[in-house]
Amino acid sequence: MKTKNTDKLFDRWINNPNDQFSFDELNELLQNIDKDSESKHIDDFFAENWEKAGQEKEGNEFNQDCNYQAISQFIRQKEQREDRKIIEFKVRNAFTFISKVAAILILPMVLMILLDNGFSNKSDNFISNVEYFSPPASRTHIFLPDSSEVWLNSNSKLEVMHGYGKGERGIKLTGEAYFSVKKDKKTPFNVYAQGINVRVHGTKFNISAYEDQDSVETVLLSGSISLKYTQYPGDQGILMVPDQRINYYKQADSVRSDFVDSQAYCSWKDGILVFYDSPMEEVTKKLERWFNVNIVIKDEMLLNYRITGTLKDRSLDQIMKFISLTSPIDYIQEGDNIYMKKR
Repeated sequence: MKTKNTDKLFDRWINNPNDQFSFDELNELLQNIDKDSESKHIDDFFAENWEKAGQEKEGNEFNQDCNYQAISQFIRQKEQREDRKIIEFKVRNAFTFISKVAAILILPMVLMILLDNGFSNKSDNFISNVEYFSPPASRTHIFLPDSSEVWLNSNSKLEVMHGYGKGERGIKLTGEAYFSVKKDKKTPFNVYAQGINVRVHGTKFNISAYEDQDSVETVLLSGSISLKYTQYPGDQGILMVPDQRINYYKQADSVRSDFVDSQAYCSWKDGILVFYDSPMEEVTKKLERWFNVNIVIKDEMLLNYRITGTLKDRSLDQIMKFISLTSPIDYIQEGDNIYMKKR
């Protein structure tokens, strides 16, 4: 039912879709979009706003199924944050109308809609539809539309390809993520990350692909995956087995493989930092991302030191004290800066 606040709701939606809408406001908005009796009122309202915005024609139409999946993900996240049941919106029917209007009306806090171009295996041609970001000093738990599970580590970004689930489940990773992929032999799952392509039907694995790293690290926990990189000959890629680790070196365009305790490489999602004979540079990089600080090594000799330890739910000060006790290292913290020197 249309109320005197309906026009104000539409005006808020157009001018600032990122505004904090209540469940009742969203329900009223979507119900009015869905009502045939309101269609003329809404058409006139949007037409007026398009004219004000100087638009000459409607924007590109959107893939209804894919956008519905993305909206559902947004609603699940909102439900978890506010700890209450969500009104059953008529989202699918609403998109029959919404798909006719421009991108400024479609949940930009969730969706980044681009032109409907073909998808290329090269990550620089990747067309994303949904984007997730895990801020510094945090970890983010995500469920993709096919129920595959992803944990994003600190300062990491995950982009979901346009048309996800239609012939391919493609995502692009910048940073670190743990994947538990739902099995689907007909729709392969592809991860594009800093020069590599990991292809899988259903398995668990971890990829670390930060832009400031020299290498991209892939560790397989269970199942099997195929890993390809730019100069790898053939189409099948390197078939990995559980507990295998492959480092792809970006500058050299080459790989190195070994076997590790794979659980240690995904323990970060449970709040556990594991170092096993780890070089100091690697340790400090992880701590910088984990706690959103800047660590300055004043004595280059410290780069030769290696750290071993398992640290669960420890503060930055506790970890620095651990390093200081196990190595001849002193440190001083000044705000978000930590200075390390040889003792």
